[in-house]
Amino acid sequence: MASTYTTRIGLEKQGDGENPNTWGLRLNQNTIDLVDEAVAGYETVDIEAATTTTLTVNSGASDQARNMGLKFQGNLTENKYVLVPTKEKVYYIVNDTTGDFDIYLKQDGAADGTKITVVESGFSMIAAVDPVDVVIDALKPATSVATATNAIFFANTSTAQYVRTDQASRVSVGGIQFDDNVSITLGTDGDADLYHNNSDLYLDMSNGDNLFVRNGTTTKFTLDSNSGDFTATGNITAYSDERLKSNIKTLDGSKAFDMRGVSYTKDGEESSGVIAQELEVIAPELVIEGEEYKSVAYGNIVGYLIEAVKLLKEEVEELKAKVQ
Repeated sequence: MASTYTTRIGLEKQGDGENPNTWGLRLNQNTIDLVDEAVAGYETVDIEAATTTTLTVNSGASDQARNMGLKFQGNLTENKYVLVPTKEKVYYIVNDTTGDFDIYLKQDGAADGTKITVVESGFSMIAAVDPVDVVIDALKPATSVATATNAIFFANTSTAQYVRTDQASRVSVGGIQFDDNVSITLGTDGDADLYHNNSDLYLDMSNGDNLFVRNGTTTKFTLDSNSGDFTATGNITAYSDERLKSNIKTLDGSKAFDMRGVSYTKDGEESSGVIAQELEVIAPELVIEGEEYKSVAYGNIVGYLIEAVKLLKEEVEELKAKVQ
């Protein structure tokens, strides 16, 4: 009975009664040596000369495709293709070429759309061949992520995503998208959820925690999720450049005389200000309609107060003139 060969890496399986008195040599050469090549073999493949390089395949004998490690070399002057056999196989690939061109890996005879791009020169990757779905999956180092130490790409055909970890056990994720209303939960107790609902971005703080924005370890502003208080160490400003405005008119300062300042209790805390519904009747542009409640642009009241002070000054000047 004639020998047969394993489907993946072409190891000889001797038939019954075959190779009498020589089976030991053939076992060593055609099986054990080739297993060693498949498990730990490292082959240098020069891909400089041709546009397409097909890895050699020899059942029962040494070849390029059986090796675990493949190092691509050559000075590239164009994009290159490397064809691997349509067999289940895992490769460790090193790109040792020069020249700013791409190397594509695909199965021999497969459509061009199934190719994947080999990592940039100076980097290595792991590729797994799937002959059933005619795809090659790859695990790559993150060559395009800044300071990519310990970073890897998870890539499938022409798309790629990466997960990056560093020595501080931090993880960075790039090229990832969450569906609407799918939240990112922060904290071991689910302290905060960040999500988008197709129109707005939400940060839900479940335990009354504060939100701190810091420069290094120095807090620059704080948002208290219980009271809603916003505290900043610097100025809170809005653009007020004349070049951004049109139809500029002086305010009627007398409207400020109709505004009522009040003290009140809100959320169990004593405070002071105005009532939105009252202010809306006098200066509706100062009141903002929210999803549930009205809010007031307190800073914009200053314009009315300035003009009111001017009116009072005029009255004072008139009274002074009469007294004199």
